[in-house]
Amino acid sequence: MVNTYGPVGVGNVLFSDVEQALQSGSAITKLTIGHGDVVDSIQAANGSTIMPKHGGNGGGIDVIDVSNDPIVGIMGFTGSYFGAEHVVQLTLITKSGNTHGPYGTTNYAKNPFQFKVQGNESVIAFYGSTFMHTDGTNFIGSLGLAVKPV
Repeated sequence: MVNTYGPVGVGNVLFSDVEQALQSGSAITKLTIGHGDVVDSIQAANGSTIMPKHGGNGGGIDVIDVSNDPIVGIMGFTGSYFGAEHVVQLTLITKSGNTHGPYGTTNYAKNPFQFKVQGNESVIAFYGSTFMHTDGTNFIGSLGLAVKPV
């Protein structure tokens, strides 16, 4: 059984890694986040299964290895960036209590959010939406978690 948290934010192109994650049989082991003023993109890996990249090509890139310390929560902010709501900042929380991030900034932050899984659950996938601006740039508009007991 899969539980979900969220999503927070608004976007216009939906994405979900849930089905692929279930097929992989693994929680997220690596996460690649593109970020600058906001969260530009997100791409997860579940073991040897690489999920599609969601979002655009802007910002700096960070790769986070969580293979030995699974993600058990996220926190951050949504806010308005050039007239549209986006995930503007994201921090990952792992089972050992470590945090990774923040990715993005609070320059445009309006609404804080936090999701923490229950007991023996781990994050297996992200779902949400991206938002494409009229100039063709793409960002993470909304984000939610899919979790499963491990």
